[in-house]
This record gives sequence, structure tokens and C-alpha cells, in this order.
Amino acid sequence: MDDANAYVTASRYETFMCRALNCGSDPSDETHLSVMKDLILLEEGKPRLNRGSVEEHFKYVKKLIGKGLAYSLRYSLPSHEKDVLIKLQDQLDLASNSGDLMAVIDSAIEATDLLL
Repeated sequence: MDDANAYVTASRYETFMCRALNCGSDPSDETHLSVMKDLILLEEGKPRLNRGSVEEHFKYVKKLIGKGLAYSLRYSLPSHEKDVLIKLQDQLDLASNSGDLMAVIDSAIEATDLLL
């Protein structure tokens, strides 16, 4: 995947994380799309500064997404959406690459649409 496609994919990470952590239009270091973009590029063998190994960065991103899911459960959402988020936590536990993480992110975006 080239940088432009990685950017577009990773923007969905930022969308969910900012929604979950209520950062508005000013993403923090944890919610910025560069977190996911760098993971995608690391998995493709493209080194990224200050990100460590693929395994280390994957664990970091996975932990951040878990935090986003946990924060999302604190909001007033219908029970169906909360059930989806709980199931996504289980799916996150099984994730083994950025594609798996993005599947969780995409479902989480749908489940939290009411937060807009």
C-alpha cells in the first residue's frame, strides 16, 4: 500500500479514536492517524522513525483501540450498539495485523454513529 492509501485507511482510525476519546478536531498523539499509518507501513517493511518493531507498535496500537472501545462503552448508546462494542473487544483480542484492527475500527465507527 502506498503512503496515500495508508493515509486514507488510517484516517478511519483517527475518526473512531477522536470520537471515542472526545478529542474533537485536534487529535492527540494517541488518536492521530499516523499511529495506524505507521503500523500499516511497518507491516510492509517500510521503516518508521520512533515506532520500534512491528510487534511492539502493533501491541501499542491494539492497546489504544482497546482504550477507545472501553471509552465508547461509557457513552449513552442503545444496548445493541453496546453489545457490538463488547463483541469488538473480543475480536480485538484475536487481531493479528493492521487489517484485523481496521475491521474492528470500521465496526466501531458504525456502532458509535449516534455519538455524532
